[in-house]
Amino acid sequence: MVTLRDNIVKGNSASGGGGLVATAGTIVLSGNTFEANKGIVVRVEGAEARLTGNTFKNNPSETVVALFQSTASLRNNTFQDNSGRGLYFGATGEIIQNSFRNNRGGGVRLGSWDLDFSGNVLQGNSAHFGGGLYIQGHTSATIHDNIFTGNSATQGGGFFIDGVPTISPPAITLSHNLFEGNSATESGGGGVAAMGTYTITGNIFEGNTSGGSGGGLVLNPAGFGGVASATLLGNTFRRNSAAQGGGLKIGGRNITMGENLILANSASSSGSGIYFKDTTIRAKNDIIANNVTSWEAVHLSDSTLNARHWTLADNGNYALSTAGSSTAILSNTLVAYQDLAGLWGPGISADHTLFAATGISCGGGASCTNSLTGNPRFINPGSGDYHIGPDSACLLYTSDAADDN
Repeated sequence: MVTLRDNIVKGNSASGGGGLVATAGTIVLSGNTFEANKGIVVRVEGAEARLTGNTFKNNPSETVVALFQSTASLRNNTFQDNSGRGLYFGATGEIIQNSFRNNRGGGVRLGSWDLDFSGNVLQGNSAHFGGGLYIQGHTSATIHDNIFTGNSATQGGGFFIDGVPTISPPAITLSHNLFEGNSATESGGGGVAAMGTYTITGNIFEGNTSGGSGGGLVLNPAGFGGVASATLLGNTFRRNSAAQGGGLKIGGRNITMGENLILANSASSSGSGIYFKDTTIRAKNDIIANNVTSWEAVHLSDSTLNARHWTLADNGNYALSTAGSSTAILSNTLVAYQDLAGLWGPGISADHTLFAATGISCGGGASCTNSLTGNPRFINPGSGDYHIGPDSACLLYTSDAADDN
């Protein structure tokens, strides 16, 4: 075991390791400062690495720390103001409670199995793909309780996940992260996920922007393979914006959604809340409200939707529309306060829908049966709470509405 503690490593240059190279045994780095070094500053390959409380700053390197085929633990390190990527992690282990700020080649790039990535702050980083975090290849990772803020990229301002179909698609869990104020010029301000299997639960996507699609999140962006399956449960998409799919844009073979809040997002064209493309979706108990566009809150393009207990309210002109070969089967749905129409387009079949103050309930070829009108009695829509109150007309209409909404 080699331990380096409380040293200053500054102004060195080498192609393989401007500060340190380790290829065997165990290397422990604690409390060191690495500054203004050229080349890969710390390179570990085939060794065990433990990095705790180190600072890597102002290094003019394409990659500052690179770990290959290693077992590694990184805790409480700071990567700041480096010219390139802060960290490449091709190892097994953990990245916990580190800070990645203002790195101009991205915060972190992952290409590893069995990784715990948690409690980190990724702020103000920039890159072509994945300003904060880039995941490539057959990575299996749990990414939870991190903060992604103010990162920028062409695609995936907060994070970008790109599977490699010739190897094995990634299996990624995203839970209880905050994605706020990230931006992308093309797609996915908060994040982009391509080929793979994803479980996305309890995250907040807020105030992210995209010049293309998916202000908060894109699944299966054009040109990057296809999402095998994804589960989105209990997430909040709020005040995100994009040209298309203000809150999120989803494509993939098997998508499950439930109890997501999609509020106050905006799009300059279709799908201010959600844009579905070439997708099969099963959904329950999602609230899609107060999203802004001249078109609709939810747009289906060549997609199949089966949704129960959805709330669609205050979304401007239209709540939901279909295009192409899309079909939508809705049951026990609440559609309220839409200016022009609630459900619009061929292929829509809605049963037991409560409509409130909506121009045309069903139009453009939509079919609605067993419909009712009444006051939904939202708890506090002014503050974004579109759950129904105890005196809602919904409770007179279906026995399980109280449990589901």
